[in-house]
Amino acid sequence: MMTNARRCPRLVTVLSLSVALGLAPAALEAQSPPAQPPADWGPISINLEEISYPHPVEFLNLKLFG
Repeated sequence: MMTNARRCPRLVTVLSLSVALGLAPAALEAQSPPAQPPADWGPISINLEEISYPHPVEFLNLKLFG
């Protein structure tokens, strides 16, 4: 017969697993996109030049080969 000391960790594990599996579909449900994009959105370049960065940026010129 199983004692209470052995049963308690197993019960906690089973309850935790069942709660996690029960909540998983709600957490993984995809949201639909908004009907219209925000007014301040517009086309952007791939290197994001039009978005200001809050810190000064300097480029480090490296010679990779040679």
